[in-house]
Amino acid sequence: MKSNRRLFAFGCSFTNWIWPTWADIIAPYFDEYYNYGYSGRGNWYIYNMLLNADKTYKFTKDDTVIVQWSEWTRVDELIDGLWTSDILEKKYEQDILNRGFACMQSANNMLKYIGCEYYTMSLNDFDLPKESKLNKSYVLTHSRILENYQDIVDELDPPILKYLDSKRPIKLYNDVELYNLHPLPSEHIKLIRLKFPQYLPRNDKVIAAVLDNQLARVFYENQLSKFVNVDDNLSIKWQDIEWYGCKRSNKQGFLNVK
Repeated sequence: MKSNRRLFAFGCSFTNWIWPTWADIIAPYFDEYYNYGYSGRGNWYIYNMLLNADKTYKFTKDDTVIVQWSEWTRVDELIDGLWTSDILEKKYEQDILNRGFACMQSANNMLKYIGCEYYTMSLNDFDLPKESKLNKSYVLTHSRILENYQDIVDELDPPILKYLDSKRPIKLYNDVELYNLHPLPSEHIKLIRLKFPQYLPRNDKVIAAVLDNQLARVFYENQLSKFVNVDDNLSIKWQDIEWYGCKRSNKQGFLNVK
């Protein structure tokens, strides 16, 4: 691995969550680490964060940039200096899909021009919601947009959700059952193995088991329900929890993972 390199990660909660994600786990391979992931955000927000990060830190060819595109149906708006996100109304589906692909194309062009190492991936595919498939004109327009950006569709296939075990609940340490659909640390390690294996930590299977058990132990020791819905327990801040002997900070990941 090269030294003196920076990692910039962008995405939604599959990039930055209350326990370690793929970004945190590969961070020790880099000297500096910046995670711009934000729960619930869509592709317009992610694209803007990419531009902001480049403006602030000035990407170079020695950097590594990884963009995890979000659900294409999420709508982001910047109102009075604050970002908001929601699921779009049906009548705006085609506009948001097309805008999302334009952001992806622009991001690719920018990163290629810079010459840095970069990867892109998508949370899910670009299928129409079931109710929209009943409208023939919607289906036709949707298909045309996908054809226009077929190279990006191919680049992002298969989406992250197809890599992961969707079985829930998952039983962990002390019979803690996890219903939350966010990937376990072990599932993030599986994603690393498939997407960028050069950053797979040594003893990855051991680390995966340790991190999963640590996650369950946190819930158990905090006397949470065994039927854990993490969304209802966001008062547990992961920055205050030691994961595998490490604490996360703004610029570094779990330093003894690799």
